[in-house]
Amino acid sequence: MDEPLCKLCQMPCKGSDAKTPRYFEDLFCDLICCEEYRIRTSSRSLRQELFQIEHGVCTICRLDCHQLVRTIKPLSLERRREYIEEAAPNVASQKKLLDKLANNPCEGNAWHADHIVPVYRGGGECKLENMRTLCVACHSKVTAAQRAERCSTREKARKQLEVIMNDMKYMEETATNVKVNLVLGTLFIS
Repeated sequence: MDEPLCKLCQMPCKGSDAKTPRYFEDLFCDLICCEEYRIRTSSRSLRQELFQIEHGVCTICRLDCHQLVRTIKPLSLERRREYIEEAAPNVASQKKLLDKLANNPCEGNAWHADHIVPVYRGGGECKLENMRTLCVACHSKVTAAQRAERCSTREKARKQLEVIMNDMKYMEETATNVKVNLVLGTLFIS
């Protein structure tokens, strides 16, 4: 059967244009799979869908980032900074985040779509169930904690590898000593 398979679910595509697709949608068995694929692979689509559910409100500190952006956009730069310091002290406490949001008040500088199960643990190309809205300050803290965890994991793995390599070197040296002693006619294992 020479039927094209859906890019998401691997079931046969039903459309008349499946064998010679003219549109992106023709690569899927139905529009549900097409939409699911779009959400999983497009960060823009994912953010839009997440916004429809959580409305730009941080799930950790409850800061309404969408409202924050709407409020500061018409303000002068100086007034933006003052408002952010007052309404979002966690953001204001990190100068880089404060500067970025004050200079360019847009949703992407106020909140991020964060993977609940991190990408490095298999949470990439996920459904919305693995996503949450975090203000940039909370996202920065979560990312720093994950970075520290990965660093610690790498360090433990490096130490374990070092022990294994030392054990192998010892076993190799021991095997060499046994061979030398066998050649000399004595069996002495140290």
